[in-house]
Amino acid sequence: MSGTVIDENFGDQGTIYMISVPPEEALRYCDRLTESERLSGFLPDDWCYRPEPYTPKKSPNPASPELKAGATICFRCVAERTGKVVFESIPSSARVFENDRLLKLTPFTMYGRRTGPVKFTVTFDGFEDAIVEGDVPSGGTLLLKAQLKQSRRPVTGKEWQNSLGMVFQPVDQLFFSQWETRVQDFAAFAAASATAIRPPSPPVPAPPDGTHPVTRITRTEAQNFCRWLTQKERSEGLLDDRREYRLPTDAEWSAAAGAPDIDPLLTSPSERHLRITGVYPWLPHYLFPPLPDAANPKPGGNLGDLTAARSGALNAIAPEQVKAVDQLAYDDGTPFTAPVGSFRIAEFKLHDMAGNVSEFVADTYGGKNPANAPFAVTRGASWATPATSILELNTQFRRAVAPDAEPDSWTGFRAVLAPVITSPSKDGPSTNPNPSPTSPAFPSPNPPVSPEPPR
Repeated sequence: MSGTVIDENFGDQGTIYMISVPPEEALRYCDRLTESERLSGFLPDDWCYRPEPYTPKKSPNPASPELKAGATICFRCVAERTGKVVFESIPSSARVFENDRLLKLTPFTMYGRRTGPVKFTVTFDGFEDAIVEGDVPSGGTLLLKAQLKQSRRPVTGKEWQNSLGMVFQPVDQLFFSQWETRVQDFAAFAAASATAIRPPSPPVPAPPDGTHPVTRITRTEAQNFCRWLTQKERSEGLLDDRREYRLPTDAEWSAAAGAPDIDPLLTSPSERHLRITGVYPWLPHYLFPPLPDAANPKPGGNLGDLTAARSGALNAIAPEQVKAVDQLAYDDGTPFTAPVGSFRIAEFKLHDMAGNVSEFVADTYGGKNPANAPFAVTRGASWATPATSILELNTQFRRAVAPDAEPDSWTGFRAVLAPVITSPSKDGPSTNPNPSPTSPAFPSPNPPVSPEPPR
């Protein structure tokens, strides 16, 4: 123990030297003395020492740095009987914390507690945190009961529905939206931020209702939607500052599609592009695209199928591809976008990881290469992807989108709810998404890009 030494004359008792220390140091000293004297038999187990502040007659040197801060005391050790604290909660098995330190699960009793004020936090997944506090009496019992209120906040590992009715499924430490962001979701953001909603490009008709995925957006608009939704739900108390909405990273999207990138040296989408082949988002991963059967009446996804080909939706596709689609006899019954969640689920209960619309991810195509920084990346096939396209249906297919590209009618996005990371990860969004390119846009070889319907 170190501090400021103070002397005081007590007459017949002579001069007594005291030490002025921070209160927490005085408490630690009493704890050590309590433990020592219990072990030696001088102090019963239900007694303890506590520091009692003492004001000396002679003030210590006012130049002392401890005194300037007002954080030191002289004290004497006082022996007293301890009390006990009884914890109960509804529901039971709640976690009890003191100063961020987990104590136990309710119900339980804490013995040998020093008298005085105490304060604890009681938590249970799916419920609001509760603060319980009181004064522990000497030789008595303090009963603390917590009646927890059910929370609308997300619970790790459990399905969750947000304020817009978007359903999220747990994928490791993230929550992935079960489906692509809908027109009605984006419309709420557009109304709040004065963002224009672009109509589909001919020959694509306007969706009949708000349950279709939003299209004709830029990656920046998708990111702005996520920021807006984060702020909205924090202000409503649905989220705390430890979680945020954002686009998934390229690697996170791969993991959610059931084909994680296994080579840590491949740090950018351009390097990962088609490094793994023959793996598809639907279950089982090694068949494509699944047709309806007795066990699964829904087809694998909304792709470039017979309906799309015969309606003229795939006019930009070469005739031999249309013929191949016809020979495959894959028909999902939808020429353009479909309401989200209309087709067979993939891993983690996610819909449309292949089909309906392609999805923006957070990464840029070239990763750390500044020449490729302006190029966004989309993952997953769309209604415009031929059902016969082995490459484009593959989970490891990526499409690079130029910064000046006109927003199209087959690209949207899927949001994730993620823990806030204070420092950007190597797979995180670029800190400078639009630097000027100084070299050719794509690494060699260029990624395959599917034929696109006319705008």
